[in-house]
Amino acid sequence: MTTSNLFSEKSKTKSPLFIFSISQWNACSLCDYSKIDFVRSINSHIVAIQEIRNHQDMLDSCGYCFDFSLRTNQIGGGTSTFESQHKSIQILQRITVNKDTNLLKLCMNGNILWFSNVYLHDSEPKRVQKLFAKIQKFVPDNELSQILLIGDFNIDILKESEK
Repeated sequence: MTTSNLFSEKSKTKSPLFIFSISQWNACSLCDYSKIDFVRSINSHIVAIQEIRNHQDMLDSCGYCFDFSLRTNQIGGGTSTFESQHKSIQILQRITVNKDTNLLKLCMNGNILWFSNVYLHDSEPKRVQKLFAKIQKFVPDNELSQILLIGDFNIDILKESEK
Protein backbone atom coordinates (compact mmCIF):
# COMPACT_ATOMS: atom_id res chain seq x y z
CA MET A 1 0.00 0.00 0.00
CA THR A 2 1.40 3.39 -0.92
CA THR A 3 1.55 6.35 1.44
CA SER A 4 -0.99 8.28 -0.60
CA ASN A 5 -3.38 5.32 -0.36
CA LEU A 6 -2.92 5.19 3.42
CA PHE A 7 -3.66 8.90 3.73
CA SER A 8 -6.72 8.76 1.45
CA GLU A 9 -8.10 5.68 3.22
CA LYS A 10 -7.57 7.35 6.61
CA SER A 11 -9.58 10.40 5.52
CA LYS A 12 -12.54 8.18 4.53
CA THR A 13 -12.76 6.32 7.83
CA LYS A 14 -12.01 7.39 11.36
CA SER A 15 -9.22 5.27 12.77
CA PRO A 16 -8.92 4.65 16.49
CA LEU A 17 -6.66 6.97 18.45
CA PHE A 18 -3.06 5.82 18.22
CA ILE A 19 -1.12 6.39 21.43
CA PHE A 20 2.51 5.54 22.01
CA SER A 21 5.26 6.63 24.36
CA ILE A 22 8.78 7.68 23.50
CA SER A 23 11.83 8.36 25.67
CA GLN A 24 15.26 9.72 24.85
CA TRP A 25 18.59 9.80 26.66
CA ASN A 26 22.11 10.95 25.88
CA ALA A 27 24.18 8.04 27.18
CA CYS A 28 27.61 9.72 26.81
CA SER A 29 28.89 6.31 25.68
CA LEU A 30 26.95 3.08 25.90
CA CYS A 31 29.98 1.35 27.37
CA ASP A 32 28.96 -0.54 30.50
CA TYR A 33 26.20 -2.77 31.80
CA SER A 34 24.79 -0.22 34.25
CA LYS A 35 23.86 1.94 31.23
CA ILE A 36 22.52 -1.10 29.39
CA ASP A 37 20.36 -1.95 32.42
CA PHE A 38 19.08 1.63 32.52
CA VAL A 39 18.08 1.53 28.83
CA ARG A 40 16.34 -1.83 29.35
CA SER A 41 14.41 -0.40 32.32
CA ILE A 42 12.83 2.42 30.28
CA ASN A 43 9.15 1.64 29.79
CA SER A 44 8.36 3.26 26.42
CA HIS A 45 7.33 2.00 23.00
CA ILE A 46 10.35 3.74 21.46
CA VAL A 47 13.65 4.52 23.20
CA ALA A 48 16.03 6.90 21.42
CA ILE A 49 19.63 7.01 22.66
CA GLN A 50 22.27 9.52 21.56
CA GLU A 51 26.07 9.45 21.89
CA ILE A 52 26.32 5.68 21.97
CA ARG A 53 29.87 6.09 20.64
CA ASN A 54 31.34 3.11 18.81
CA HIS A 55 29.68 0.37 20.88
CA GLN A 56 27.71 -1.65 18.35
CA ASP A 57 28.53 -4.76 20.38
CA MET A 58 26.38 -3.44 23.26
CA LEU A 59 23.24 -2.72 21.19
CA ASP A 60 21.81 -6.26 21.29
CA SER A 61 21.96 -6.19 25.09
CA CYS A 62 19.61 -3.18 25.18
CA GLY A 63 16.72 -4.76 23.29
CA TYR A 64 15.47 -4.74 19.72
CA CYS A 65 17.38 -1.98 17.89
CA PHE A 66 15.55 -1.01 14.70
CA ASP A 67 17.96 1.76 13.68
CA PHE A 68 21.44 2.95 14.56
CA SER A 69 24.23 5.16 13.25
CA LEU A 70 27.83 4.77 14.36
CA ARG A 71 30.98 6.73 13.72
CA THR A 72 33.33 3.90 12.87
CA ASN A 73 36.48 5.98 12.43
CA GLN A 74 35.95 8.57 15.18
CA ILE A 75 35.07 8.72 18.83
CA GLY A 76 31.82 10.22 20.08
CA GLY A 77 28.43 10.56 18.48
CA GLY A 78 26.15 7.85 17.20
CA THR A 79 22.49 7.10 17.82
CA SER A 80 20.41 3.99 18.39
CA THR A 81 16.65 3.54 18.50
CA PHE A 82 14.90 0.63 20.20
CA GLU A 83 11.33 -0.59 20.35
CA SER A 84 9.72 -2.49 23.18
CA GLN A 85 7.30 -4.51 21.06
CA HIS A 86 9.65 -6.45 18.82
CA LYS A 87 9.10 -5.65 15.15
CA SER A 88 5.83 -3.73 15.55
CA ILE A 89 7.40 -0.89 13.56
CA GLN A 90 7.90 -1.19 9.81
CA ILE A 91 10.62 0.95 8.24
CA LEU A 92 9.38 2.12 4.84
CA GLN A 93 12.34 4.39 4.04
CA ARG A 94 15.72 5.25 5.62
CA ILE A 95 17.61 8.44 4.73
CA THR A 96 21.04 9.31 6.11
CA VAL A 97 20.92 12.88 7.42
CA ASN A 98 24.43 13.10 8.86
CA LYS A 99 27.03 10.75 10.34
CA ASP A 100 24.94 10.33 13.51
CA THR A 101 21.35 10.66 12.32
CA ASN A 102 18.88 8.89 10.05
CA LEU A 103 15.44 10.05 8.99
CA LEU A 104 13.00 7.13 8.95
CA LYS A 105 9.61 6.80 7.36
CA LEU A 106 7.79 4.41 9.67
CA CYS A 107 4.50 2.59 9.67
CA MET A 108 3.17 2.00 13.18
CA ASN A 109 -0.26 0.41 13.61
CA GLY A 110 -1.18 1.58 10.10
CA ASN A 111 -0.05 5.15 10.80
CA ILE A 112 2.72 6.89 8.86
CA LEU A 113 5.34 8.73 10.88
CA TRP A 114 8.59 10.39 9.83
CA PHE A 115 10.96 9.89 12.76
CA SER A 116 14.50 10.98 13.49
CA ASN A 117 16.68 10.29 16.52
CA VAL A 118 18.89 13.36 16.16
CA TYR A 119 22.40 13.98 17.44
CA LEU A 120 24.07 17.24 16.45
CA HIS A 121 27.55 17.51 17.93
CA ASP A 122 27.60 21.30 18.24
CA SER A 123 25.12 24.14 18.38
CA GLU A 124 26.00 25.88 15.14
CA PRO A 125 22.79 27.17 13.49
CA LYS A 126 23.96 25.81 10.13
CA ARG A 127 23.72 22.23 11.49
CA VAL A 128 20.05 22.69 12.39
CA GLN A 129 19.42 24.40 9.05
CA LYS A 130 21.02 21.48 7.18
CA LEU A 131 18.85 19.03 9.16
CA PHE A 132 15.65 20.84 8.19
CA ALA A 133 16.81 21.26 4.58
CA LYS A 134 17.21 17.47 4.29
CA ILE A 135 13.79 16.94 5.84
CA GLN A 136 12.21 19.34 3.35
CA LYS A 137 14.01 17.61 0.49
CA PHE A 138 12.74 14.11 1.31
CA VAL A 139 9.42 14.47 3.15
CA PRO A 140 6.45 15.20 0.87
CA ASP A 141 4.49 18.36 1.71
CA ASN A 142 1.36 16.37 2.60
CA GLU A 143 3.37 14.42 5.23
CA LEU A 144 5.15 17.34 6.95
CA SER A 145 2.68 17.19 9.83
CA GLN A 146 3.77 13.59 10.46
CA ILE A 147 7.34 14.43 11.56
CA LEU A 148 8.74 13.62 15.00
CA LEU A 149 12.29 14.74 15.84
CA ILE A 150 13.79 13.75 19.17
CA GLY A 151 17.32 13.78 20.49
CA ASP A 152 20.25 15.95 21.45
CA PHE A 153 20.51 19.09 19.33
CA ASN A 154 23.20 20.58 21.63
CA ILE A 155 21.40 23.92 21.66
CA ASP A 156 21.29 26.13 24.73
CA ILE A 157 17.88 27.77 24.33
CA LEU A 158 18.68 30.24 27.13
CA LYS A 159 21.79 31.53 25.34
CA GLU A 160 21.29 34.51 23.08
CA SER A 161 22.30 33.89 19.50
CA GLU A 162 25.26 35.80 18.15
CA LYS A 163 23.71 35.88 14.69
